[in-house]
Formats: sequence, structure tokens, C-alpha cells
Amino acid sequence: MKKTIFYPMIILGIIISFLFFLNPTKNENIRKYNFKSIYNTESVSSANRAIEYKNLLYKDVNTGKVEPSKLATAKDLVRQNMMMKSTNLSFVEEGPDNVGGRTRAIAIHPNNENIMFAGSVTGGLFKTVNGGQTWVRVQEFDDAMINSAIGTGSLSISSIAITNDSVLYVATGGNKYEGSVNNEGSGITSGDGIWYSMSIDNFNFLQVPSTNNKDILKVQSDMTADNTIYYVGSGVGLNKITNYTTTQNISGISNNSTIGDFKISEDGQVMILGIDFAGIRSWASQDGGQTWTDLHSNGQLQTFGMGRSEYAISKYKNSAGNYTLYCIFSTSGGGGVLGGVYRSIDNGVSWGQIAPGSTTNFTPLSTSRSSQGLYGLVITSRPDGEECIIGGIDLWSWIHTSSSSDAYNGQWYPISSWSVNPVVPIYIHADNHRLIWKNNNQLVVGNDGGVQIRTGSSGTSQFGAVLNKGYNITQFYSMAFGGNGSVI
Repeated sequence: MKKTIFYPMIILGIIISFLFFLNPTKNENIRKYNFKSIYNTESVSSANRAIEYKNLLYKDVNTGKVEPSKLATAKDLVRQNMMMKSTNLSFVEEGPDNVGGRTRAIAIHPNNENIMFAGSVTGGLFKTVNGGQTWVRVQEFDDAMINSAIGTGSLSISSIAITNDSVLYVATGGNKYEGSVNNEGSGITSGDGIWYSMSIDNFNFLQVPSTNNKDILKVQSDMTADNTIYYVGSGVGLNKITNYTTTQNISGISNNSTIGDFKISEDGQVMILGIDFAGIRSWASQDGGQTWTDLHSNGQLQTFGMGRSEYAISKYKNSAGNYTLYCIFSTSGGGGVLGGVYRSIDNGVSWGQIAPGSTTNFTPLSTSRSSQGLYGLVITSRPDGEECIIGGIDLWSWIHTSSSSDAYNGQWYPISSWSVNPVVPIYIHADNHRLIWKNNNQLVVGNDGGVQIRTGSSGTSQFGAVLNKGYNITQFYSMAFGGNGSVI
């Protein structure tokens, strides 16, 4: 009896092994189960096959059978989730962890250049302590926005400033340049004023009084006094804050004016700003804001009626004991093309043009390159004032001809390209919004690709590096959700 059973079993095993050897792929598919190979569109053509197909979809993964009670519970849960107007979702970040996003705000600690803060237009606040090699999220800022009892809270960061005694100020807003989320012009949320933390290590964010729900565009530190900043924005004028809560409107500037940019010199005396009133009108002060001069009315700047302006002041004084200033304009039409670049070497009293409006041979912001100066426009002065760098889609450098006695004689150079491979030294991501000097030889750049750094001497002898490790602020344009409430 045992021999009779044994031999057929051996023969059956040989046949199975032989078939597997002849067609291992087919047997592999059977073992792994390929849904499409069993139930394709043509095979589900009868009532019985349709029922079988439905059972396959709804069967319990553990029992292998359709469990009506469990199925009813699952459907009810889906129905409840769909009816809920809001729910507590717990998100887990899945990466990538080195792809940045639109950045308009960067600040470097005045006493330690390895400590920097960066803010995204929608992604919150981040900090680095190693010069941008890695970033960590400042969760305390997010929590303060969520738990705001005064304002609405906002993760749209427009500007950051650190005072000389290490108080951190974070401004929110930016609708002037981004458009509001209400009309789907951008993912940006409405501004909710200025928030500060007395410590840059043990964060505790509080809102500057009287700034709630206001759209702030720039904050600038006064490095001559402890815990002192200036801020401007949409319909708020020019204001000075001392010791967190004292807000003082600066006389000579309308307290309900919209000001897009404001800069102040290292000694706190030279100031320049642009008021948006039927076109940009630039005002300058040489006495710490006590008196102001309209640079268009006195004929120094010929660009009244422009759509946007940005300004820069050198860190150091020149040989004549004055600061060097630069300003750039974009037109109000066509998205904003270049409206001219100007330079002053006497604290902003007199000015000369160093670049005309857009022409065929000068294209940093011309129609052939961007036509979006109302959205992306920035300018900075090299610390010594002998070079300015402007940004739209790409970066351009103007260098003063040192052998010339003419303060406005210089040469323009294209110093970056957004369209090249990122490993190429001149790669800088498109759409530049913030330029800030880390030291005399390193320029930190904030743009639509996150944070980068330009290292090297003036002109074209430079290279860029991306500093986005951990800076996870990529803007997302779509989402997906499952019936059980999961979201990605």
C-alpha cells in the first residue's frame, strides 16, 4: 500500500518541477497574484463574473470573505468623514528633505553668521546654526500662529530681522507682491502683523501690539540701539518699535501709506523708502527720519509712476565718509519690466542712472527674460558699495569702474542662470526675492527654489550652492484623499 502511494507522489513532484523549470515566470505571477491578468475588462462580462469581481473587492483581507457587518461599519465611517467640515489630521512628513520653495525672508545673526533664519511665503519659519548646511523647523512659530487669540495667525513670512541684542522679529504678509489666496493668485495667506521672540534659542513668540491682521512687507533692525526695529507694509506707514511694544509712527511719512521697501544705514541716520501712491515715490532722510526729501520732486530720480521699487545701502562708508545707495524700479504695466537702476555716493542726496529701462541689450527684467518685476525684484549693495547686484529671474552685477572718477561709470555682468544644470557653478534658481550678505564675500539668496549662497569675488568669478537640507517649504498645488480620511 505504501509503495503504491509513494511512486505516484514522486512522479507528480517531477512533473510539477519540470513545468516550473519550463515557465518560472508564469508560476511566479500565480504566486504573487496579478490582479489585471485575472480580471481584465473582457473577463467581467457576465453576472456571475461581476459578482465574483465585487466579492474580490469587498472581501475581508483576514477571512477572505465578504463580512457585511464590517463593510457597513467601514461605509458609515467614510460617510461620517465626508460629512465633517473639519477634522483633526495628523500629518507625517514624507520628504524629500532637500527641495526648497519660495523664500522672501532671510536674516543672519549680527554676532554669529552661522545662525540664520529663513521664512517661506507659506511654509513657516526655519533656523540653521551651521551656516545653512542643515535647517530645522521652528515649531513654536507655527504653534503661536495656530493659537493666536488676537489675530488670525499666518504662516506667510514676508521679512525677518534680528536686533543687535538678539531679539527675533518675524513679519507676515506679502499680498502686494503675491496676490491673495482669496483670488487664487498665490498660495499666500493674509498677513497677521509682526511676531517676536526674546530668545533665538528658547522660542516664545508674541505678537507686537497693534499689528494684528496687518500685512507687513519689511522689517529692518536699527543696529545703533537695543531691541529697535522699523517696519512698513500695506496701509501702515513707517513705524518704529522699541522694546517689543512701543510703536511710533515716523513723522513726515503718512501713517496710512503703503510702503513696499525701507532700508536704514548702519549708523541709523540714512534712510530710504518707496511710497506707493499713484506710482512709486521715493523719499530719503539723512538725519534718522527727522526730515525727508522727495527724490522725484527734486529731480534726482526720473522714474515717478513706476509699479515697484527696491533699495540698498552699503554696509561701510566710502572714502568721502558717506554711504553708497542703490535703487531699482519696475514698471507698473506688463507684469513689471525694468524701469531703471540708480546710484548715489553721498547718502542719497544726489543720484545718477547706471541702467536705463529695459532695452534690447540689457535684459535683467526685460520682456524677453521675465516681465515680472512686480512679483520678483531685489537689489543689494556689496558691503563696500562698489558693486550692486539685482535680481529678477536671474542675477546681474554692476561693478563701478575703479579707475574712473565718474561715480556712475561701470559695467554690467550676468552672474547667474536659472536654466542650466544645478551642478553648473552659475546656477541660481529662478525668481529672486532676497539678497543678504553673510560676509564680504558670500551672498545668501532667497528665491523660489529656497536658499542658496553665492561665493566668490565680484562679477562672474563666483559659484553658487544650494542650502536646502531640511528646509522643507515646497509649495504644493494638489492633494489626494482616501475614503478612510487619509490625505497626501
